[in-house]
Amino acid sequence: IGGVILTTAALYLKMDGLDWINSMTHLTAMLDHSEPGDIQFFIGRDLIKLEESKSDAGGIMSGRIIAQTFSALRSNELIWNYWVNNYLMGKTPEAFDILYWNNDVVDLPVPMHSFLLERMYANNDLINGNIILHNKQLDVHELNCPMYLFAAQKDHIVPWISAYKTTKLVSGETRFVLGASGHTAGVINPASNDKRNYWVNDDVSTDSTTWFENAKSMPGSWWKDYSLWLAKYSGDLIKAKKILGNKKYQILCDAPGEYIKAKAMNIISTDSI
Repeated sequence: IGGVILTTAALYLKMDGLDWINSMTHLTAMLDHSEPGDIQFFIGRDLIKLEESKSDAGGIMSGRIIAQTFSALRSNELIWNYWVNNYLMGKTPEAFDILYWNNDVVDLPVPMHSFLLERMYANNDLINGNIILHNKQLDVHELNCPMYLFAAQKDHIVPWISAYKTTKLVSGETRFVLGASGHTAGVINPASNDKRNYWVNDDVSTDSTTWFENAKSMPGSWWKDYSLWLAKYSGDLIKAKKILGNKKYQILCDAPGEYIKAKAMNIISTDSI
């Protein structure tokens, strides 16, 4: 969703004559949904119609339901592993910081969720040129700012071959980097730990298979490569402010904000719908 929102916003600004974006980064994001991976088996027309029927009165799609779908894509690791070890064998799960963070789910407005399922996944309307915002038809090919595209090799939510397709859609310079591991752990790989590896290949004119065959494996975190790329499109270094806020704009709270304390809504059983 993040990559789609960022891209459509950038296109809208560009068509409105607002050249504000100097570079863009996609992290495990796909614009072309023609090959979305195993999640396609969970997105049926019946589900879409159900979401639309509920959207008439507004409503929220529980992030817990969305999380269950993503977990089902890797059921051995994310469902049955805990069922066997914790429920059947009574073991206490080991502390895992990434899974703890990943369990912080996000509720979505039902109209937004339905729009994403039907217009993006089912119809691939962003690529087909059928997305119109305020009488402006969005054309992905018009996006010409430099882009850094990161994908994860074992991503079960955004297949890396689908993320790679963005190199063929936009008209600006693109750098595609493939990291090891999955959707979350592949991105969260601090340079301070320098785990795993990543693949680089400057030639993105080929298909994904050829790109990978000729890619060079680099040790450690992909963030090192990203920092070098981003530096080319950043301004001069400035000293960080020691005192934040001013008389007009007072500090509200500590980062990252009070919104993180919000709890996801409980899952409503189908019997009560």
